[in-house]
Amino acid sequence: MDKLSQKDTDRIIEMAWEDRTTFTDINNQFGLKEKEVIKIMKNNLKRNSFLKWAVPLESLHKMCGATGILFKMCDTIGTP
Repeated sequence: MDKLSQKDTDRIIEMAWEDRTTFTDINNQFGLKEKEVIKIMKNNLKRNSFLKWAVPLESLHKMCGATGILFKMCDTIGTP
């Protein structure tokens, strides 16, 4: 991941917060993978804000039967 400008970082965070925006949309615009967006969110949001964002995302992954980065996140951020 190349160094992003503050403007790009702010836009990625804004897009990630929107329910209608998918990781594919962010990837198409910025070339970032899901785990890179998660890292940006984790590094730029307060812990509680990050958890508010990540928990619904984790629920969506559970509904779809997905596994991966979100289930590993609990090891790095702790559980609420």
